[in-house]
Parts: sequence; C-alpha cells; structure tokens
Amino acid sequence: MLDSTYARNGLPEHSDNGLLLNTDNWYYNVKSRLRYRLVDGVWKRDSTEFRGQWGLSHDDQGRLFYNYNWSQLHADLVPPNTFPETKPQSLHGHRPRVDHRPQGIPHPGNPGR
Repeated sequence: MLDSTYARNGLPEHSDNGLLLNTDNWYYNVKSRLRYRLVDGVWKRDSTEFRGQWGLSHDDQGRLFYNYNWSQLHADLVPPNTFPETKPQSLHGHRPRVDHRPQGIPHPGNPGR
C-alpha cells in the first residue's frame, strides 16, 4: 500500500484522487496536499500545495493543470514546489484560473431529436 491515509474519506468528490506522474518524478494528486516518489524501492511522501478537485494533467515543463467543482481550469505557472519555503496562500498569483468563460454556457441543442 502506498499510503494508508490516501483517500481515507471514501467520497470521490472530497478525497485524494488523480495520481499523476509529473516530469520531476513525483506523483501528484488533486484534493490533497501530498505528493509521492519511489526512491530506492521505498515510497517517500512529501507536502505540496493543495490543488484542484477533479482531474490533473501537466505540460512538458511540468506545470500542473487542474480544476475545481466551481471553476473549469487552473494552472501552476511554475513547476510544483518551486518555492518550498513559501506559504501556499502566497502562491495565489502563480496559480491562476485559466478559463474565464462564464460557468453556464448554454448547449446548442440536440440536432438528433
């Protein structure tokens, strides 16, 4: 078992999810402040910024992309843990909302009716 505390809540909406191997060889999650790495056959656990709720991806530079229930797309402008001594709330400007479209975009309808 990787971590006995992982997704302990049991409710997918409010539990760690989306393990993703990033370019820095750490596994990141959404809905979590933890990251994991396999070093010499032993899993290491480290803290990271809390991010997202559903889904996680990255680009070729290792910047993470994720969303929240209330917002479609956010991103880390710098790779994770670039500023480890910085408090997560002070990173707000480095983790902006990317998609600024209104949340209730109407569907054009179903042409197959």
